Amino acid sequence: VFVQETDGTERHSFVDRELKELSASQAFARMLNYDIPGFALWRTELIRRVGMPTEAWNSDEGMQRIWALNCGQGVAICPSARFYYRVTASSITKGLKPYHLTGLKTQRRLLWSALSSATWILHPKIFVRFAWQSLKSAVYLRRELGTSAKKNLGEIFRFGIVGALATALHYGIYLGLVWLWPMINPSVPYSIGYIISFVANFFASNYFTFRTKPSAKKGVGFTLSHAVNYLLHIGLLNLFLWLGVRETLAPIPVFCIAVPVNFVLVRLVLKR
Repeated sequence: VFVQETDGTERHSFVDRELKELSASQAFARMLNYDIPGFALWRTELIRRVGMPTEAWNSDEGMQRIWALNCGQGVAICPSARFYYRVTASSITKGLKPYHLTGLKTQRRLLWSALSSATWILHPKIFVRFAWQSLKSAVYLRRELGTSAKKNLGEIFRFGIVGALATALHYGIYLGLVWLWPMINPSVPYSIGYIISFVANFFASNYFTFRTKPSAKKGVGFTLSHAVNYLLHIGLLNLFLWLGVRETLAPIPVFCIAVPVNFVLVRLVLKR
């Protein structure tokens, strides 16, 4: 197995060039140990007989190992073949996600297959190593995903505080200017309030909400995200005014719609 890293270098994994045919239990054990990659050609009748559950993360790789275990006539391998795997750090599948916890079901399925067959007796070292790795994965995933969930909840809570203060500032400036100049187009005081609250929001979002440091790059991204959000605000404001909502109340439904959109846009910019 040749693993190609992001810098173009290749890392070689063990392939026994002496073996060409393996028994079902040997293939299963070697695939558990990742000496043999699970990507191969499989008989359709085997897949129909054993099944292909897809409810868990990594179930495709897990089931290929179970298919090998159910090959009555053994498994043929091509020792001289190369298997390439490109490591892409920016892939959307990288990083821990809540659905990775479902991978523990795949691990349990493999452990049960090893226990219900003779694999754990014939290949005890491989079985113990796999069981230990599965246990460590379970502990790691539950700890890390729990920490990640708490962190995300904290960000949402802090964003709510900053957002409420920025919205109150925006709305207060809007009401004050509308009261001082009742004949002015509502879009003008709304825009003035938006700009002032935008500046306050930028620094509060960096230092308090997402715990990051302000920079010129983030400032540009923050401005662009708020430019999109500003157009949404103005469009919704004029829509509700057109529908007959009073000038003093029209911003309220605008905030209800635009603030959640703003959270997503700002988080994408400041967390990059």
